[in-house]
Amino acid sequence: MKKAVQGILLLVLLGAVVADAGDYGGRLGIVRPEGVEYVPRGSGVLDEALSPRLADTYVPQELFGEYGWHQWEYTNYARNRYLRYVDANLEGDYYYDVFGSFLTRGWLIYDARKEQPRASEGSSLLKSGRYGSDFRSLLISSDRKGQYHYSMTIGDEIAASLTPLTFRKPAFNGTQFDFKSDNLGATVLLSRVSAPLVITNRLAAALTNTTDLTAGRVTAGIGPMTLGATFVNGHQGRASLERFDGNPFKGHLTTVQASSTVGIVTLRVGDDSPEDGEGGAILYSERIIVKDVLGNKYDSADVGFAANRDGGTTINGFPTANGADSITLEYDLRRLALLLPTTADSLREVTFELQVANDYKVEVASDVQTNADAQPVFLPVARARGNIKDTSNRRVLRFNYGLPTANQIAGFSIEVIDVAGFRLYGEYNINSQYRQMPNGILNTHRSSVDRATAWMVNVAMDRGPWFGFGEAFAIEDDYNTSFFLTQNTGQVDYSNPERHIYDFVDDNDDQDRWPDQRRAFQGTRQVVVGQTSGEIVEGQPDQAVFPGWDENGDFISDFNQNDSEARRNQIPDFDEPFLRFAVDRPEYLFGVDMNNNGWIDRFEDDNAPDYPYKLDHKGFNIYGGYAFLPDVRLTLGHARQELFSSDHGSRVTYAMFTFDQDFASAGRLRIYERIKKVRDEIADERNDLPAFLGAPQVVVPDLLAAEDAWINTIYLGYDVSPLSSLWLSNKVKYETWQQAKLDEPRTATRTDPRFFGLVNKAEYRMRLGAVSVRPRLKSELFYDVPFSILRAKRHFVREMATVMVSLPILHRSTVEGGVEHGFVNDLETRKADLGAGDRTGDQWETSLALQLSNRGSYLGYESIMQIGLRWDRASIERKDRDNEISTGSILFVSFLAGVQ
Repeated sequence: MKKAVQGILLLVLLGAVVADAGDYGGRLGIVRPEGVEYVPRGSGVLDEALSPRLADTYVPQELFGEYGWHQWEYTNYARNRYLRYVDANLEGDYYYDVFGSFLTRGWLIYDARKEQPRASEGSSLLKSGRYGSDFRSLLISSDRKGQYHYSMTIGDEIAASLTPLTFRKPAFNGTQFDFKSDNLGATVLLSRVSAPLVITNRLAAALTNTTDLTAGRVTAGIGPMTLGATFVNGHQGRASLERFDGNPFKGHLTTVQASSTVGIVTLRVGDDSPEDGEGGAILYSERIIVKDVLGNKYDSADVGFAANRDGGTTINGFPTANGADSITLEYDLRRLALLLPTTADSLREVTFELQVANDYKVEVASDVQTNADAQPVFLPVARARGNIKDTSNRRVLRFNYGLPTANQIAGFSIEVIDVAGFRLYGEYNINSQYRQMPNGILNTHRSSVDRATAWMVNVAMDRGPWFGFGEAFAIEDDYNTSFFLTQNTGQVDYSNPERHIYDFVDDNDDQDRWPDQRRAFQGTRQVVVGQTSGEIVEGQPDQAVFPGWDENGDFISDFNQNDSEARRNQIPDFDEPFLRFAVDRPEYLFGVDMNNNGWIDRFEDDNAPDYPYKLDHKGFNIYGGYAFLPDVRLTLGHARQELFSSDHGSRVTYAMFTFDQDFASAGRLRIYERIKKVRDEIADERNDLPAFLGAPQVVVPDLLAAEDAWINTIYLGYDVSPLSSLWLSNKVKYETWQQAKLDEPRTATRTDPRFFGLVNKAEYRMRLGAVSVRPRLKSELFYDVPFSILRAKRHFVREMATVMVSLPILHRSTVEGGVEHGFVNDLETRKADLGAGDRTGDQWETSLALQLSNRGSYLGYESIMQIGLRWDRASIERKDRDNEISTGSILFVSFLAGVQ
């Protein structure tokens, strides 16, 4: 009986506790047969709130049962410790999916949304501070089962590539979704390329006008063959449109453009090859046809509406533009109201017809196609194929006027790997460039399109000692993988590619993580301009472009290996004390120069997108050969190229012999010989080597030294180590250009360009007890006679001797010292007629260095502490005057932490 009473009392007490605890709503979830479910439930009827009181309740009644708060109590924490309002382990916010299912309580790291229609700010993008700090601007989600794998990557600098002619970026900012199975593969790329937030913010950047990228590639394996389809599209959009209002891939005008009225359109007809001064554009007739929003169509020939023409020279009764001259046709659409029952602001379509011939180039501008200063900007429309001078290409050129709204590339590819010793890769792409005519009356605008193509085929054969390769290609001059992007305001500056151009294929000649061109929002080296949600973030271009000079694959120039972001080095290694012994100038190297501009192709830097073949080029190259030994080969070949835009071309017939043998005890011998007969009229300019990091690139023009020439290059290299402690290296390169003839006499060029280089090096390593001593000798002869007399001859001899000493002390410390002394004899300067007091070009160079290094472990890292000094002295010889002395020094204390 006593136990029964105790049980009843216990049940009553538990009931009171439970009743006092209150209702927890959905915070603890709802039990379902399939498990606990967390969904928003809204507010319900709360028993504790069913008290008819007039007093306001300042303490939430929902939390009274849990925290026991009373309204009349004050906060005194002398006895009762302070409790957080919410448990510290439950920081963050609640997040639910679109179906109302609870996801997690935490932080929103990345969120991209596009809502349409909205009056403004329909596209929002959030990258929180944790995105940059905790996740280092990279988010990855993946899954797999059996042969099926998929991954989604979000980042600011994703190395993304689809095909060589369509999409290739070393630092893509956006989302990449990948799928792969045994025979199928797919990739989708998405990005808001206008303000993609390469910097992190707490608030989402919401834009009204955007430029978006949608791209993808699908591949299917069929036996040894892989078929692929590629799609790349960049288009403008605005939030006020419904999501499926028109074709989004054709793009839409921005809010500013859509409400604008085109008042004046100007056409410019010029000579596409102004350098020859003849055979320029001939304009036979011009015509404009307009259509208004009601569907009425009017022809200028019927109503007497004509353009105001300026420029050009009348020949045989027709205006002609030769050389730098041009013909401008100005159409003032505002005058239509005087002739027609329509006005400029009610035009839906404006079509031009020009009857042209010879080597023409047509461009168009208007009062709404402007730069930041509201000045009209001309954009290309059409150009003649070849350099026709006999009017045989007379045609009627017809096009609709509009502002660019989208750029699209669609294509397919085929790849065959190792079938009977053959390999094949080919792709064909169609480029569609869309534009629309502005009109404030219309919500949607009619699109016009121009198309261009690009294709390439590579076939390689390797059957025993025989090998061969063939390639054919054609990239039309108006094929374009760049697109105008808008800012939040809807403005586009058509003259400013640095802020208003997005590239599908970057200029990245050295193939590192930094694009070579300056573009807004591209790359990771950024400068913020402005503080609004539509702020412009200018990407910084690569400041040190050294294509082909990263053989060790560390993304650092092999000719400036000690350069880094944290410690900039502005001296190439072949000119830096103590490093220049091991590093030789690039001019001493042997390589292929298929464009005949005097520079090895793999080291060439230009300002064009990195297509496999150059824009506006078509042609083929084929070669074959025989391998006498694995490293002894003879190659014979022939290449032809032509330009779409002119009649210039090139013909190259070549032979190349390569010998590279490593003899066990006699060292390594390399012999390379290349001879070619060249007729090259295609100018391939390149960028010169930067004088120092951050220096502007200097363009080296191609003066066509190989219009009709024999070019012969021979290289010999011999490295040997006759003793275990002695190493010898020798190389010599000799190149000659023999001009067969020049089409025109030239006064700014030399007839005998040539180069001779010789390098000899010796290094000996010896130990004197614990001391390591390394004496080194290097001799360098450089002789260069360039084709252009505007580039000075260079002829110098450099001799230098170096001694480096290393002494280990204690357990993990080393003291190192070195001295380098050398002499430079500038033979070319000595030949010049120097006045009194001028430099002779000769100088003595001395460098002394001393450093203390300590290697250890610190906080899990491999640590290196260094303190040291380097002192440099140069004595420059002057004629009839004391030598000019200059000195410099570097004092440093450094601490490095590594992971190796």
